[in-house]
Amino acid sequence: MAVVLDNNIITSGLPDGFTQNNPAILYQNFFRDGGVLSSSGHSGAHVPENATTGLTYDFWRPDSLPATIDVELDGAEKADAAGIAFTGAGGKGCLIEVKYHNGSGWVVAADAMLVERVALFLFDEVEASRWRIRISGGSGMPDVIDVSLGKALRIERRIYQGFTPDRFAISTEYAVNRSRNGQRLGATVVREGIDNNVTFDNLTGAWVDGNLKHLINHIRRTLPFYWAWRPLKYSGDVVFAWGDGDVRPENSGPADYRRFSLSYEGIGPATIDGPQ
Repeated sequence: MAVVLDNNIITSGLPDGFTQNNPAILYQNFFRDGGVLSSSGHSGAHVPENATTGLTYDFWRPDSLPATIDVELDGAEKADAAGIAFTGAGGKGCLIEVKYHNGSGWVVAADAMLVERVALFLFDEVEASRWRIRISGGSGMPDVIDVSLGKALRIERRIYQGFTPDRFAISTEYAVNRSRNGQRLGATVVREGIDNNVTFDNLTGAWVDGNLKHLINHIRRTLPFYWAWRPLKYSGDVVFAWGDGDVRPENSGPADYRRFSLSYEGIGPATIDGPQ
C-alpha cells in the first residue's frame, strides 16, 4: 500500500538498503515514449499530446471533469512513479489518481488531493500495459503541462548538508524602472522559478555504472524530470525540472567512490511561474 505524505508526495516500496529519504528522480515517461495516447477529451487546440513534450508554453486542457489521459503500451512495462504538473494554481484541490489496468478493470496505484502545482507519486512497482491518470474535483478547469510515468531512479546516498532546499532555491528576474535622476518608479517580476544545484557524494562505482547512463543521456536531450531530494521528511519539496548542463561523474576517493553534480531549473512549490 502506498503512504500519502502531506497530500503531495507518495512513497512506498524501495530497493534493498534504501530508505524513504533517498532522493528520487523520475525521468522515464511512458506517456511520451511508450505507446498510444488517448484522453477523455480536450478543449480547442489544447490536446493531450501537449502534456508530453516537456515544454511549458502549451498544455492539455480537458473539456470537462473528471478527465483522464491514458497510454496503451506495446507490452507490459514496470512502473513505480508518476508525475503531474500544472500551469498555475488550477490543479490545486484536484484529486489525482494514477491507475493501471489489470486485465479486468482499473486499479488505483496511488492517489492524492493536490496542494501544490507539481506532484510526484511513488508507489509499489506494478507491471501493466495500460495506464491512466484521472483528474477530478478542484475549483476550475486545470491546464496540465506534463504527465509522466515510469521507474524512478532512487539515488544511492541521501543528502545531509550543503544543499539549498528547493522551496528556498528561488531565482527571480526583475525589470526595474528608474527616472533619469535615479528615482525608483517601480519594478516588475519578469520571470521566476527554481534554480538549484545538488552534488551526490560517496556513490559506489557499481551503482554509478549501473544506473546513471540513461539519466545522463536524458539530460543531454534537454528533457524534463521530477525531483524530490528527501521524499519522506520534506515531502513538499517536489520540482518539475530541466537539467542545466551535463552530468559528469568523477572519482572522488578511495574504494572506487564517485560523485556527480546536477544543475537544474524548474517549477516548484515556491514559484508562481517557471522559467521561460
